[in-house]
Amino acid sequence: MKQVSIRKNDNSEVRITRSAYKGRQVIDIRVWVMDKVKKEYSPSSKGVTIDAGKCEALIEALKAIA
Repeated sequence: MKQVSIRKNDNSEVRITRSAYKGRQVIDIRVWVMDKVKKEYSPSSKGVTIDAGKCEALIEALKAIA
């Protein structure tokens, strides 16, 4: 699994991961939030998972609105 993190603020970050799910490659873009008790990040429900084959289309869409 490959992973990149982008700091959002003091308590959260956006993690982008590539992994296998049910036999296919997917890209997951998700907000992870710091659990103040455990002092570790946990995934939130805020995010999206797309087929890795659609990554280029996503990048082009992001560029078009940036």
